[in-house]
Amino acid sequence: MSTPDNAISIQNVTKLFWGIEAVSRCSFNINGGTVTGIIGPNGAGKSTLFNIIGGQYTPDFGDILLGEKYVTGFSPHQVAQRGLFRTFQVAHEYPRMTLIDNLKIAPINQKGESLFKNLFSPKQVKIEDEIFEEKAIEILKILELEHLKDQQAGFLSGGQKKLLEFGRILMSEPKIVLLDEISAGINRTLMQKLVTLIKKINKEKNITFCVIEHDMELVKELCDTVIVMTQGSVLAKGTFEEIIGNKEVQEAYLGIESQ
Repeated sequence: MSTPDNAISIQNVTKLFWGIEAVSRCSFNINGGTVTGIIGPNGAGKSTLFNIIGGQYTPDFGDILLGEKYVTGFSPHQVAQRGLFRTFQVAHEYPRMTLIDNLKIAPINQKGESLFKNLFSPKQVKIEDEIFEEKAIEILKILELEHLKDQQAGFLSGGQKKLLEFGRILMSEPKIVLLDEISAGINRTLMQKLVTLIKKINKEKNITFCVIEHDMELVKELCDTVIVMTQGSVLAKGTFEEIIGNKEVQEAYLGIESQ
């Protein structure tokens, strides 16, 4: 059951591929303004679940709610209009566009996207473009990428591309952010910078984060609550300490046999 405190509510969600359940009767809630980690072995259904929440897949059964609003079967654009954005294991960028232009095109429903407004309200379009440019420069400063603002995004390192993708999300002023394997391909220094930034934004903007991650040190440092998935379902939910001490989790995920 979803309550006003829930940013995301997963209700008995199942997704099948060729008759096999990738996600199986999965249910949990994520409170608004928190950072929640989702962990589990490869094939546990974590990324498939993210794809369902983000609108890339439609569940065969069950429902997804953002707040108290049903978004089951919504497209990624419709989900984004309700404030949810996500990153991917491999960062998505426009390689031939500059960093600043990658950020400027990120906000949805821009005036410049309307042919009518371009023709009959060019001043409004110009003002909006200037606002977005100023905001993009500010975000590039936060990400420490401002010195590369006029460089094509395709020349960035893998870690820098992940920072840029995160910056594109910030341009859209999200309410909820799904982060898929943010530590993959990022060195420790860059990773710590991103963790510090997520904590700061979570605290100051009250943005809800949900993180798929294999790095247990990162999960421990970043997450208020941890959800363990296995075979498409939730095995356990609790604080990091509670999860690490859970015998079922130790056996199913951490590979520790009970004595």
